[in-house]
Parts: sequence; structure tokens; C-alpha cells
Amino acid sequence: MRNSLQIVTLFCFIIFSILSFIETKESEQEKSNPVASSGAGVKIVYVEKSGKVVVEDYDYLFSFYISQLACHVLSFIYPAYASFKAIKSKGGNDDKQWLTYWIIYAIVHVVEYYMLIIVTVIPLYWEIKILFILWLMAPQTRGATIIYVKYVQPFLKKHESAIDKELSQVKQRVADTTKRVSSRIVSAAIGQLGGGSNN
Repeated sequence: MRNSLQIVTLFCFIIFSILSFIETKESEQEKSNPVASSGAGVKIVYVEKSGKVVVEDYDYLFSFYISQLACHVLSFIYPAYASFKAIKSKGGNDDKQWLTYWIIYAIVHVVEYYMLIIVTVIPLYWEIKILFILWLMAPQTRGATIIYVKYVQPFLKKHESAIDKELSQVKQRVADTTKRVSSRIVSAAIGQLGGGSNN
């Protein structure tokens, strides 16, 4: 256990060193261009009814690029490694902890994706998210377990049969569509091969 903690610590040190270097280079560029943004932002692309494609840039308030990168590293790299270790271990408690984390993080990620414009106006969003992620995964707090047991599990239990029914229907539609499309592709390929041999 101590050895894996040392590896994770070394990995985090290397990542943060790289991120610090990137941040330094970006701050040098910002000094040469005083109108430049913090670099922590998002591009929203949408198509208007007229067919015009619009791209809008939104900066996160008071957040830094390094915070966004650090949040992604913390959210994915460490939990992925911890999940790998959990799979190898004999007990099932750590497996359950990391499965719960991934369920909650998936929900957070989907909500965040659909609320991007709102998220950009929250001051220090990435720094707050780092604290939230730490709370979710820390063994002392087990925030992911708290959210799962209090909100997600009751919701899923209540709607489990409806979700299973809908998933079954979607699987069937995907299977039917795949069969139909692959049949058309094979027919078109055979038609091309047959037409090509006459030339």
C-alpha cells in the first residue's frame, strides 16, 4: 500500500510540474498580450435556424488553466489507478467504493456538460470542483457513498424496472438498425463488386 502511495505521489508531482511549466508559459504569453483570457474557458458551438454556425467563448470566472487540468487529473487518473488496485485486491469494499465514485462522477460530468454556460459564471469553479472531487473520493469522508446512498440508490430502485424496460427496447432497436444497415452495406458492396467485374 505504501509503495502504491509513493507511485501516485510521484505521478502527481510529475503532472503538477508539467502543469506548472505550462502555466508559466501561458502567463508569459498573457504578459505580452494583456487582453488574453485566463485560458480556463469553454467554446460553445451551435447552429442557428438560418444554418449559420456560431462559436462563442466563455471564460470561467477567476479560474486558472492549471486548476482545470489538475481537476481532470485528480478526477480520472488517481481514481483509475485506485480502481485498478481495487480490482486486484481480495476484499470487495474498495471495489464498491470506486464503483460508487464512478457512478457519482458520471452524473456530475453529465450535469456539468449540459450546464456549461451556467458553470462558466461560477467564480473559482475548477477550484471548487477539486475540493468536491476530493470530498467524493477521500476515505475519511466517502462523499460519493453518501450521495449514492441518500439520493441515487433510492431513485434507481424506484425506477429500476422502467429503466430496464427502456434499455431493453433501445438494445433491440440498435440490434435491428445494425442488422438493417449492415445488410444494406453488404448488398451495396456486392452490387459494386458485381458491377465492377463487367467493366
